[in-house]
Order: sequence, then C-alpha cells, then structure tokens
Amino acid sequence: MGIDRKNYENIEIPKEISGILAKTAMRKRKAIVRKFAGVVMAFAVILISSNTPTVYAALSDIPVIGEVVKVFHIGSGGMIFDGMRMDTAAEGECLKLIFSQNTEAGEQAADVPAYRVEKYAAPNRIVITVSGIRSYDPEAFMREAEKCTYVKAAYREIFLDDSAVRIVLELQKDTGYEVTEYKEPASLELRLFSQPENERDIWFIRSCKMDMSEELALMSELLADSKGVIAGTQDGRYIFCIGEFDTEEKALQALQAMDESIISKYSFSVDHCSSSERPE
Repeated sequence: MGIDRKNYENIEIPKEISGILAKTAMRKRKAIVRKFAGVVMAFAVILISSNTPTVYAALSDIPVIGEVVKVFHIGSGGMIFDGMRMDTAAEGECLKLIFSQNTEAGEQAADVPAYRVEKYAAPNRIVITVSGIRSYDPEAFMREAEKCTYVKAAYREIFLDDSAVRIVLELQKDTGYEVTEYKEPASLELRLFSQPENERDIWFIRSCKMDMSEELALMSELLADSKGVIAGTQDGRYIFCIGEFDTEEKALQALQAMDESIISKYSFSVDHCSSSERPE
C-alpha cells in the first residue's frame, strides 16, 4: 500500500531515535579507529622487521635509480656472471658500486653479480665480496669511499680468486649503515649515517703482522673452518683474526684447539681491543 507525501512528512519520530543514531555512529567511529590502528601496527611491524635502523630511504627524498631488489645489513645475493666491470661513485654519505659489461660498449648490467656483505668489529668494518669482476680500479674505490665522512679507511683485500674482488670499509665510531641492491640498472648502494653504538671489548686470536699479500690471503684457505678474516692494525699493517669472543677464556680455549704447527708458524696469540679500534 502506498503513502502520500503529506502523511509521510507528518510521521512522528520516536524520541529514542536520536540516541540510537548516536550509538550507531559511535560504533562506526570505533570500528574505523580499530581498522586504522591495525594498519598503523602492521606498517610498524614491517619497518621493525625490515632490520633498518632508520625509516628506510623509500620514505625520504633520496632519488632512487633502478628497481629495488632488497634492503639489508648482512647477506648475499646477485646473479652468477663473469667478465663484469665495477665502478665506484660517492654521493654525499652514499657509496655506490655500479656494474656494467666489461666490453668496449660498457653497457650497464641489468642484474648485480653474485656478492656477499659481512660486518666485523675491532675495528668496525664492512667487507663486500663481489664475484665475476674482471675490470676494477681499487685506487678509484679508495678515493671515492674516503669522500664519505663516516668512512675512516678503505682498502682492497687480496683475494685468491682472480674473478672476484673484496673491498673493506672501516667505519667511524657511532656509524650505522644499510645496503640496497638495485636492478635495471644494476648497483649496490651503501648508505651511512650517525647511530650510537655500544662500545665493547672483544677478544680474538691473531697472527703476527704482515703486509697485504698472497701469503696473508692464503691463510683463509689454510684455516677455512676458522672463518677467520683479515684486519688492519694501528701501524698500517695487517693480521689474520679468528673469532669475536666476549671473554679471554673463550679465546684461549679456541687457540688451544688449533694446530700447533700453524700457531707456531704465524705466531698466533690471544689479543683484545675495543670494538671500534684497530688492534695494535
């Protein structure tokens, strides 16, 4: 049955309707707030779990060239290639490794060659190993890297693989970092920034001092299971270091487990220093 306009306009509205509408509106507002809070919480979880100490550069004004593959601190990635060229460029507090084909045309690669990024203390340093590189200027790398105020020193470590390079960046105290891999075109970008750190004492097993040489690099092969690495000393030479122990006792136990002939040949001993300092 229909209803005419006059009767419709004269329908009496119950007094309780305003309270019902108010409660309905309140429930709707609470639902919206809960939904928004859920989105904010999920976004916060993404930022925290991404292992980036600052709000990642995707939220900043830093221009991005290429497609972001991933952002990380320690890790590996890339594709297996050979015959690549690696160039270095510093832009403010960013250091870029740019990859191209080692040909006369030199067209930039679409994907980054296989790489590994590692972090060590005593001193605090980042070690980047890139495979498949046939053309590279270590002097240019050091020159560009040391333009960054957060870089204390930069050098190339001798690596017993003629198709790979290993570069080292010693960081100033209270320096944080993040690494971004890009594709199309291919590059690795290291961003450095101020970040307070907890200074700590580190014990380690060390060899005698040497110049950077194939003999020093060979120790990585002789003591592969030790996962030892090369570190610079205060006088500009280098040692082979094993472990980052939090007590002297643990370091001594590891030393006693080593082969005595190797200990004797390279004068291995236990030493310690601050996490941000070079050993003596």
